[in-house]
Amino acid sequence: MLTAYQVATAEVHTPNVTAYLGDPLAGIHLAAEIGYDGVELMMRDAAPNDADALARAAEAAGLQISMCCTGEVYGEDRISFTDPDASVRAAARSRALGIVAFAARLGVDINVGRLRGGYRTEVPAEQTRRWARDAFLEVCDRAGDLGNRVLLEPLGPQVGNFLNTTAECLAYVRELNHPHFGLMLDTAHIFACGEDLPTSVAAAAGEFHYLHLTDSDRRPLGMGNVDFSAVAKAIRAAGYDGWAAVEVFQQPDSETAMRASYDVLQRLF
Repeated sequence: MLTAYQVATAEVHTPNVTAYLGDPLAGIHLAAEIGYDGVELMMRDAAPNDADALARAAEAAGLQISMCCTGEVYGEDRISFTDPDASVRAAARSRALGIVAFAARLGVDINVGRLRGGYRTEVPAEQTRRWARDAFLEVCDRAGDLGNRVLLEPLGPQVGNFLNTTAECLAYVRELNHPHFGLMLDTAHIFACGEDLPTSVAAAAGEFHYLHLTDSDRRPLGMGNVDFSAVAKAIRAAGYDGWAAVEVFQQPDSETAMRASYDVLQRLF
């Protein structure tokens, strides 16, 4: 199992972001000092960032970049694939296309969580699904040109109302049937949907390509009530041996969160 910690790129300013916030190079060096294998980049916009510089910094620190996360495209700017405003939908697709190209330069995938948007009372559900499908296929086609993938992240109901459970997302990936579209899992969203974790992980075995780990209420690992020995058992039973990335609130501060989470990862994975 490869371990990563989420680090925000410099254009992200959300105060309670689930990533190391500040100078990303400092975050990379701290993750390396603690012992992580890599860092996941939490992004808002690829345009201001230098992929080659980040790749060099990670390599110099002995780390890999594990993935580019699109969470703050919606989190900070509130733009999504299914916004009723066509200009907002176009902006969301443009951001996603930029991040998928940026990620391809690093040799990694991107995820789509909140960026997909969701159902609204004023928009017919079928229209929302068409907008989402069109956007996903456009970005996946671009990923196909570049050689990486778009990974769909299930979302808990407190975060979104479209494609929530592991089963729903797995069915959606199969429905789109795009070679550059896949699934990732996040323990927080599995629990938020009221799912049994071993059952959900087993159902997605062989079909999920990335994993987010968090303690209860998005706290650092070991600071909540998640039974990570059970999580580890389920992950091993599924035959998963890829990236396990920590995506948590920086409580009480980033260094403490990073060290505490790493201690749990080392004990169990």
